[in-house]
Amino acid sequence: MTGELYGEQLREMVLRARQYLDGDGSFMDLYYAILASDQSVRRFGDNGHIRALCARWAEMAQRRRDEWGLSPDPLSDPEFRAWLRRQL
Repeated sequence: MTGELYGEQLREMVLRARQYLDGDGSFMDLYYAILASDQSVRRFGDNGHIRALCARWAEMAQRRRDEWGLSPDPLSDPEFRAWLRRQL
């Protein structure tokens, strides 16, 4: 995989974030786009800043999802949306 391909995944992640904030997309669509970007960049990325960005987005998405209620610091939907707006 090249930087161009994971760049496409990053663009998809940002697109899904915008859709989610506009009410045109679901959190789960955004969540899976974030995870795909994070995994690709960790595997094939050579830019530490992009890896850190994706890791942070994945961490925040995990805190928002808190699937099993195990997060020590879960985020509510309004908190996550506010954080996401600041990122864009």
